[in-house]
Order: sequence, then structure tokens, then C-alpha cells
Amino acid sequence: MKRKLFLVGLVLVIIVAGLLTGCWSGNDLVGLKVDNVDSILGLSVGDTYQLQIAAIYENNYSIDVTTYCYFCSGDNHIVSVSDGGEVTAIKKGIATIFIDYEETGISAGTRLIVIVGLDD
Repeated sequence: MKRKLFLVGLVLVIIVAGLLTGCWSGNDLVGLKVDNVDSILGLSVGDTYQLQIAAIYENNYSIDVTTYCYFCSGDNHIVSVSDGGEVTAIKKGIATIFIDYEETGISAGTRLIVIVGLDD
């Protein structure tokens, strides 16, 4: 009897936790947002900047997915980006950072324009 009550309680906890975190809510991934940055990031040569990426869902729920994203620089001579999303400004110019994220077969992407040396 105690074991049965324990299992029922455990199942209820799992269901409530899933609902609170957005699981089983029927809300689909709708996009990505680069936190604290609009669509353009200005850096000086030698600067670094850590990107923070949030997945956005239909109900406006968001969660940090930075460590699960794929980052790619459109021009590694101007800007490099690490697997963890750290951007490094190498020389003056303009480059695009492409960011992709996939979750249970649904993918989302965004891009960020990086201008290096505009104020130098």
C-alpha cells in the first residue's frame, strides 16, 4: 500500500514538474532570441562577448539554450565564435553570426550582425 501511494505521488510530481517547465503544454518552439543584444552587436578589435540564446515558445515561455546551439561565423577573418557562443572581434569589418537550435525535430535559427571597429 505504501509503495503504491509512493508511486502515485511520484507520477503526480513528474506531471506537475513537466507542466511547470512547459513540457506537455502543447506549445511549440517559435524562435530564438539573442539576449541583451538587438540584431546588431558593435565590438572593438580584440573584444569578446558571450552570447546568451533563449528559445521562445508559443506561450512566450523562454529558456536559455545557449549550450545546445550551433554557432557559425560568416567571416572568420573578422569575427570568430566558439562552440559555446563566445564572439571574438579579430579585425575591422562586418560579419554575420548564424545561430541554430534543434529540439525534438523542430529547428529554429537566427542571425546577428557584428560590426567591428566602427568607433575605433
